[in-house]
Amino acid sequence: MGKYGFAFLIVICLLLISKPGESTALYGGAEIDDESQRFFYLGVQTEGKYFLQVFAGDLYYDFKDNGKIIDSELKWITPAVGIKLEGPVTLTLAAGPTFRRKEEDREPKTEKDTESGGFYQLGLFRWKEDYNLEFLASYTNLDNFYWNRLRGRKRVKGSFFAGMEIFGMDNQDVDAWGVGPLLEYHVKKTAITFKTGYKHTSTYNGGFYTGLEFYSSF
Repeated sequence: MGKYGFAFLIVICLLLISKPGESTALYGGAEIDDESQRFFYLGVQTEGKYFLQVFAGDLYYDFKDNGKIIDSELKWITPAVGIKLEGPVTLTLAAGPTFRRKEEDREPKTEKDTESGGFYQLGLFRWKEDYNLEFLASYTNLDNFYWNRLRGRKRVKGSFFAGMEIFGMDNQDVDAWGVGPLLEYHVKKTAITFKTGYKHTSTYNGGFYTGLEFYSSF
């Protein structure tokens, strides 16, 4: 069984051992910038003091190597276990293995590599009826990949929330950050978010990004 087959088995096991009757959240999204660098993700998480989480992503990005732009793609799946500590500010901590496939288009050939490593995540949340704040940060020891995001939203009318986000990422190939507004619509236990803004990368400097996300609890 390959690493991705093993990761799929872990996903099935996580879903099987989740507590009967416990609510579960499904979330996902897509983002693209003006240089066609893009990111797709899908995740599932049980809800409770102790939770299980499975996150899969597909990231396309470009970086410079000796002045030449290299097209790269990362695909990964990460099962993790975590703890939620509720209070005025809710704290979440999660950790688990990550299984990744990396491809780099280095003409005339494409270099491919499959490897595994560790994943660590921190979350801080403050939820109120008319506004919320969240901070998420994660680290993977493959390429020393850091990612973090700060968001704030406020109800503007009925089920509509408006807010801002700022995010950043960094690994051995490239670093990037962005900032922009977002609009979110809530219906029952589902939230749909549209976002856009300015993005800066070490490969292309300034540009813009846009994305669409969803979060649903059932």
